[in-house]
Amino acid sequence: SMLRLVQYAYIQELIDSIKTGARKGKQSIITVDTCYDFFTYEFMEEVKEYFENRGFTVKEEYNRTGVLKSWLKISWE
Repeated sequence: SMLRLVQYAYIQELIDSIKTGARKGKQSIITVDTCYDFFTYEFMEEVKEYFENRGFTVKEEYNRTGVLKSWLKISWE
């Protein structure tokens, strides 16, 4: 489905962001938040599992101001 293609492409985008970030000395990146249609709670769980299985620390973060939205912080040492 179109949604799966978008989600798959987004995982690739995150991998690229991690590589770029790590080269620049960063130790974490954050994902888009759940206000994006493709970033469903189910997909967020999938992303969390994907990166945890590869040795990353993944935490869900959220803001409670107005619209409740959450996102993931993916970090590494």
